[in-house]
Amino acid sequence: MKDETIDHLIILLALLAPMLLVALSKWQDSLNTWYIPLSQNPHTYFSDNLERNILKVAPTEKSVNLYFIADMNCACTQATLNILKAAMQSSTKSKIQLTVLDIHSPKAKQIGWQNIINEIPATPTLLVTDHERLVYAGPVTAGDMCTTNVQKILGLSILEAEPQKPILNWLEKGCYCPIKPNLA
Repeated sequence: MKDETIDHLIILLALLAPMLLVALSKWQDSLNTWYIPLSQNPHTYFSDNLERNILKVAPTEKSVNLYFIADMNCACTQATLNILKAAMQSSTKSKIQLTVLDIHSPKAKQIGWQNIINEIPATPTLLVTDHERLVYAGPVTAGDMCTTNVQKILGLSILEAEPQKPILNWLEKGCYCPIKPNLA
């Protein structure tokens, strides 16, 4: 009787294992989304006013400022923030200031931040300013997932390149949580 039970258990596990793998792959794929879904117009976000709105809330000192804007309830947030902090430590730029803003916090309700959050399609988002000019706006990372297989850390690498005009990055696939209108 005992051998029969073990045989039935092995058969059951053999049948359930592929379904479990499919379920796990669907879950992983659900974390990989487009920063701006391809069905949406990217010009809805990152308007011509974005740089002006960011500079209104940015400190006036001459330094590099990173604004990590996130929904702290998003599954992607904590891992992405850890990856960003690690990348900041290895950056060649000195005096980088990091501001973390939860879209549900009282600070995010201020009109200046609301204007910015209304132009962001998803979180986590990184805004980078360098000496009172916008350098980058878009997702923090891109890659397979927000955990260990991140292919690139955006914003910081662009900061190293010192572009003449702001990079408004909306065409990335990774771990993002869409911002629902009037949720922020």
